[in-house]
Amino acid sequence: MICEMCHQEHAGGAQICTVCGSTLPVATVSIEHEVLNDRLPEVRWGTISFDSDFELILLAGNRSIRIQLPQDHSLIVGRGNHSHAKETTGLTRNPFSSSGSDLIQQADEQTFFVGLPQTTTQAGVSRQHILIRNEGYFLTVVDLNSTNGSWLNGVQLLPNQKRLLRNGDLLQVGNLRLKVIFNGYN
Repeated sequence: MICEMCHQEHAGGAQICTVCGSTLPVATVSIEHEVLNDRLPEVRWGTISFDSDFELILLAGNRSIRIQLPQDHSLIVGRGNHSHAKETTGLTRNPFSSSGSDLIQQADEQTFFVGLPQTTTQAGVSRQHILIRNEGYFLTVVDLNSTNGSWLNGVQLLPNQKRLLRNGDLLQVGNLRLKVIFNGYN
């Protein structure tokens, strides 16, 4: 089995790359160069360690989304009309958001939702595009079978397949690029 991120070969049955920490594919899937639209993978070596006192920051240009994501909690990133979310979906304001952002709402006891502005429709962002989960000392990202796909450091995510997130990673949801920062990491 070969790691999609660093191309290191591993014995069958391995689940995580011992070189770069990426989750290894369950089955080999080839993606045509045309599908990637000339996006080449970029190997990143940031830490995967996410401590309980860290804050997750997603940077999009000069805007940021900040949240403390407790262990075993998830964050769904998607497009949504967050100003009416409480009436239409039962979401409430996120008590963990250090920025007090109205974009972040609590969907249930362990899941938060970032409703990006409706203008992200042009950027190809689905209503529920990706899920970021605190697995306990590390974060994973999953594409939620989005219409326009997701990429991690230039590698397209397969729907419903977990990948490890690192400090400094570049996420792309549709055409919207987000830089991942673990605030608290020195």
